[in-house]
Amino acid sequence: MVNLNSAHLMDGQHVLSQEHLNVAQDIADRYENLRLIWIPPADRIPGTDDNPFGILDIRTQIIVKRVPEKYVVLLPRWLYENDSQRVDTLKLFQDAQAKAKLDRENAIHEAQGPKLEVTHSILKSNLHTYKHDGFRISDSGIEKIN
Repeated sequence: MVNLNSAHLMDGQHVLSQEHLNVAQDIADRYENLRLIWIPPADRIPGTDDNPFGILDIRTQIIVKRVPEKYVVLLPRWLYENDSQRVDTLKLFQDAQAKAKLDRENAIHEAQGPKLEVTHSILKSNLHTYKHDGFRISDSGIEKIN
């Protein structure tokens, strides 16, 4: 049996793969207001030449997402994961923001951790002078030990 997924069909003067047409049909079947579109080179916005495909909301005539040709097959998954009727996308966004903030704080804590430990042990110490990494720390200041 011949695999026709990589076969190309002519759409006027341009060539579209059967796989892309299958994805377009899948999107049209699942979402009544969304269509997979191919943007001809003459109609593309400068700087988006590497994203010739997009998802168009036919009600508002707004392109929801632009993608390169190799990512067209991933669009149904992207639509499913970002379907606001199925999941609370605002909560997912807020959770992602909170996780990113926590990751930044943890990175700062890991970077500053050793310094904070030394400072904490110096402050809690009953000693008047403290030696650490070749330095003597006292009330009069910090001096290097030879």
